[in-house]
Amino acid sequence: MSLSYDIWPLAEVSPSSRGDQCLFNEFLNIATMTAEIYELKAGAIDPQQPHDLDELYFVISGTAQFFCDGESRPVKAGDTIFVAAQIEHRFHDITDDLSVLVVFSKKEPQS
Repeated sequence: MSLSYDIWPLAEVSPSSRGDQCLFNEFLNIATMTAEIYELKAGAIDPQQPHDLDELYFVISGTAQFFCDGESRPVKAGDTIFVAAQIEHRFHDITDDLSVLVVFSKKEPQS
């Protein structure tokens, strides 16, 4: 049976709600996409490396700078960010704890 509908309360899918040190919690993984909550504390270093798939970020809470493809820009709650596959990117200068919804495509981009 495939998933046709579900609702995930943020308090239940947040990595910090699990009480471990993991930065992310993947709560959806279906044929076309994955979704996770990614959390970084103020002052943390974002260990991300470029990904093989396109991704979309939605900043749930917090403030930071976002470096992507040689440019840094401020981000805050309510901002949405698209990053194409294989592009270097990361959050930095995190001034307020950051919570981000991340959605990955499962289809590799066409060259």
